[in-house]
Amino acid sequence: MQDTLYLQLDANIMIRHPHVCLQDIARISCSNPKLLNRMRVLPVVTLDPARPGRYVMTVMDLIDLIHQKEPGLTVTPLGETDFILTYEKPAAVHQILHFIKIAAVCLITFFGAAFSIMTFNTDADVGTLFHRYTLRSQEKHPTDSLFWRYPIPSVSGWAFCSFLIISAA
Repeated sequence: MQDTLYLQLDANIMIRHPHVCLQDIARISCSNPKLLNRMRVLPVVTLDPARPGRYVMTVMDLIDLIHQKEPGLTVTPLGETDFILTYEKPAAVHQILHFIKIAAVCLITFFGAAFSIMTFNTDADVGTLFHRYTLRSQEKHPTDSLFWRYPIPSVSGWAFCSFLIISAA
């Protein structure tokens, strides 16, 4: 029984490395798994790494290349008959810019949360509530609430201290 290889291509294919295999540009299918694995790694074209750009190819180029490797194979193209390979060099990773973005997001998150907490603290007046509670509890039992005699640090102060501890770790 003769095997059939199905090729599905798109009109424009983005490539980021100069060595192009068949699996990089086409979706392929075949009932024979050994043949399918050989066809996936079939080198189609090697592009010049110094010259990114667009390269026009046709399905007939791929069929001729496949028939050179597997003469008895039936190739059925699906989709586009002509396609464009767009080769771009991979972008260099800028570590400093990446760190600045992370720091900016952390600062925005921290100050946004602190502002929300301070706004809630002002609306609910939590400090006064704790202060009244401590005065009442000291009148009834002066030794029971030693912790509440001291001023309560603000929530934004606690948030800032926890941010410093987390960032130092």
